[in-house]
Amino acid sequence: SLLTEKYGEDSKLIYELKDQGGAEQLALRYDLTVPFARYLAENGISSMKRYHIGKVYRRDNPKMT
Repeated sequence: SLLTEKYGEDSKLIYELKDQGGAEQLALRYDLTVPFARYLAENGISSMKRYHIGKVYRRDNPKMT
């Protein structure tokens, strides 16, 4: 997928959704996967095109003090 090519080693952090035949249908970065999937499920949306460009804030190496 395009995301795998872009993120290289971080490709392990990408969810790929496939149809029953194994063909890739969708790839999502883990940052936004759960909220987006929840939105689709709660609103009964089965087909949607979505494009988003923006900042995602996360801690890659949290430090416990």
